[in-house]
Amino acid sequence: MYDNSGFLVFKETGDKAFVPEISHRTLAAFVQARFSITEQLGLEGGLRAEKIDDFTTLGQAIAISGSRDDYDSTLYSVGLTYDITNNHTVYIAFNEGYELPDIGLQIRYAPVNLI
Repeated sequence: MYDNSGFLVFKETGDKAFVPEISHRTLAAFVQARFSITEQLGLEGGLRAEKIDDFTTLGQAIAISGSRDDYDSTLYSVGLTYDITNNHTVYIAFNEGYELPDIGLQIRYAPVNLI
């Protein structure tokens, strides 16, 4: 890390950047349904609506607001199931996932000799 001189003075002030832990609140709703195409073949689908509020750092409680007002997302899943027997089923599916990035997670508790 270097001082805040606008890149005019390159005086090293340390070897690590501190990134405080972040806390945020998430609210989500999920619905899934299965439709029988035949007695053995089924189509499954699901939707998840997720709302993530603006968040704050845990250290000094600094409010973080990015270039967007929200981090909401709607995710879906779709799949086919085939019942081979009453006790055995095979399936293929596509599912989406979503998570806010935490760029500081990788360096927050890094050992001194990492860099």
